[in-house]
Amino acid sequence: MKINNYSKVLTYLIILSVIYCVFMVTYSFSKSDNSTILNSYIDIVKVQDENIASLYKQISNLGIEKKMISAIDKVSKSVVSIYVISKNQMLSEETIELANKNSGSGVIIDEQGYVVTNYHVIKSAISDDNEVVIRLFGGEQFTIGLDKISFDALTDLAILKIDGYNFTPPLRGDSDKVKVGSIAIALGNPLGLFDMSFEPTATTGIISGKNIDFGLDEDFGSVYKDMIQTDASINPGNSGGPLLDKEGKIIGINTFIITGSEDYKGSVGLNFAIPINRAIKIINELKENGEIDRKHITGIELADIDLVIKKIWKSYLEGIDEGVIVLDVEKKSAGEKAGLKIRDVILEVNGRKINSVKDYNNAILEDEMKTGEYIELLILRNNESKVINLELEKRKFHD
Repeated sequence: MKINNYSKVLTYLIILSVIYCVFMVTYSFSKSDNSTILNSYIDIVKVQDENIASLYKQISNLGIEKKMISAIDKVSKSVVSIYVISKNQMLSEETIELANKNSGSGVIIDEQGYVVTNYHVIKSAISDDNEVVIRLFGGEQFTIGLDKISFDALTDLAILKIDGYNFTPPLRGDSDKVKVGSIAIALGNPLGLFDMSFEPTATTGIISGKNIDFGLDEDFGSVYKDMIQTDASINPGNSGGPLLDKEGKIIGINTFIITGSEDYKGSVGLNFAIPINRAIKIINELKENGEIDRKHITGIELADIDLVIKKIWKSYLEGIDEGVIVLDVEKKSAGEKAGLKIRDVILEVNGRKINSVKDYNNAILEDEMKTGEYIELLILRNNESKVINLELEKRKFHD
């Protein structure tokens, strides 16, 4: 009984203390212009809000982290390392260092075992008649010859066929809907690290830019347009590997980096990938036809309008400083069928102004024109402009 009475008294005292505190706070507000108490209360509320916001952020980041880990785990099994080696040479610890100079990454894109990579990764296999070694997640290895490689140098893409079925490719995202600032994950074989654990390394960042056009890279002979930029680190050996979104869907093929200097070859945050929507069109055509035919002929001979040409046709070219001139048109050629004539001046190709034969050829390359397609020419004839559609005819004999 005494304990119960004591508890009641203590309870009454606590209640009275609370009532007193409330009364004093109310009295202070009513009697004073000083807002110290109110400000203190506001500060307490602010701190609590910040704590709640911080906790919410931590929970949110934990959710994103789990998604990224899950994405990497799922797609890693589809990523491969790629090496170019001399025929009959075994890929071993002794040769791996040498092979790293011609190494890259790839990703299995369908259940039949097609691997996509960059053409420049396997270029030396084509030019030097070498072999390509592909290592899968876990270490399984395939050596393939040129008969299982298809490529399109102009878009810097290639596909390689490995034996087997029921591979599990990553889901494909929609690169047209990629947003700047969204999470990006790059998987691959930088500097041969894949072969230390037989699984790809991963770097993360954001999408820094999209729809970036570099045009024709004359050193590589490839056209890079609509590129995705990311600050997820990409280094030598990453080329050909997948760029993923946070869900693990493939949105691009990692292709090249812009380095800080000649001495430093690593990533400085300027890393670029071919968007998957662009790549898949090339991939599907390579799977279906084995090549993309760009070996065409028009039957016209062109020349720059230089001082020599101006001297020969002085009266005809007076006042003309742009374009290229038609020197010859073969009989029964695409040029003749289109209506081109000797001394026609070509000013534009597919809406691109040209001032040299090099400009003319580059315009066709940059638009990735294929055999059988038509280019639109704006020509000048007798001081009158005219539009002509010229077919890129198939060569009868490939060079």
